[in-house]
Amino acid sequence: MALGTSGAESNSTGNSDGKPKGKKRTLGEIIDFCAKAVVMIVGLPIRAAAAIVNQFVANG
Repeated sequence: MALGTSGAESNSTGNSDGKPKGKKRTLGEIIDFCAKAVVMIVGLPIRAAAAIVNQFVANG
């Protein structure tokens, strides 16, 4: 029973973003999310290639 109580307490305090669950996103927030996703998708292969090249050109 004590475990169930502590689990319920952690769920109620686990929402640290401060936004209500039912809040709709504004257009600016949607554009911001899309821009971050595009940057991550485009940047990931570039970072991976840079890490591989770095292994060949590093001293030692």
